[in-house]
Amino acid sequence: MQDWTLDRWLAVLGAFGTALGILLSIWIWARSRQEAVPRFRTQTLELIAPRNEKYYFSSTDIAMRVQHDSESSDRVSKVFVAVWNSGRKTLDAADSVGEHQYRVIFPPGVMVWGNPRIIQSSRSEISMRTGVMVGSRSDIFIDFDFLDKDDGGLVEILCAGGPLEVTLEGPFKGAASLRGKGNLGLTVSVSLRERLLAILPQFITGGPAAWFLWVQGLLLTALLISAFRSESILGTLTYLLMTIVVSVFVILAGAASGGPDPLAGSTSGVPKKIRTVPYVASTPRSGADSEVRRFLEDLQLEIARRRRGELHPWERGEPGVFGKAVGRWMRRLMRRAR
Repeated sequence: MQDWTLDRWLAVLGAFGTALGILLSIWIWARSRQEAVPRFRTQTLELIAPRNEKYYFSSTDIAMRVQHDSESSDRVSKVFVAVWNSGRKTLDAADSVGEHQYRVIFPPGVMVWGNPRIIQSSRSEISMRTGVMVGSRSDIFIDFDFLDKDDGGLVEILCAGGPLEVTLEGPFKGAASLRGKGNLGLTVSVSLRERLLAILPQFITGGPAAWFLWVQGLLLTALLISAFRSESILGTLTYLLMTIVVSVFVILAGAASGGPDPLAGSTSGVPKKIRTVPYVASTPRSGADSEVRRFLEDLQLEIARRRRGELHPWERGEPGVFGKAVGRWMRRLMRRAR
């Protein structure tokens, strides 16, 4: 290296600069390319089936069949299909080559039960729609008016028969070819209201978060008593501020707790809006006019549901030794207060 002359160094730097310029030009071209790029991902959740290795925990050796209207099957699955446009150019329905924008195709012998439905859409303006194709028992169409960049939707389909191999067709003029990008990962979107309705009843009925609620309740009670017993205004304000901080902490803890387990898979490239499934409560909700009254009535319904033992899998669990001791003490206090 010490014998290299200046012209050799300049040649190496020139070659490096040329290679870097080529790579940068390719990157800029790819970033500025105006093209519609339709993409999709699918996820199959087998609900019940004969014993098999692929879905071992949802399959069984026991002979059974599921009935729907006049049809029955020993294998029932739920299929999720996410479609979106990852390109910079709008994917217009007018550029579709076929009768429908997308066609979801299942193997022969698979039956679609009920009507497929759109469970998530990036926005209402794209008017995404789905249904069973006329004259078919297993083919689904997905239509829309247009898809801008990161626009799309999530479709839920209930199928019987199988095993399932889901394919999608949907050529468009002037757009890239439709390509799938592996298994779709999904999470359940639970609102703050529903999370609070899941955690607050445990203060009375017990549960995995009961000890946390009992300790926070004792702390709030102590802070309020200290605030009213304080002899100075500054002390009272300090205790009240601490009470507010603890209350906010309880709300934030409730917002971060619980929820159904996600479906394993990849969300790479999938728009955030369509990779979550909205949570629908199994308990009927109040129809009161006031939001506060609706929340209080829903809280009573959740307490009654827990007392009947109708718990979701993520709500099950027992508090530890400390939690049980605090629970017994709190129940004694409530009995005496009555």
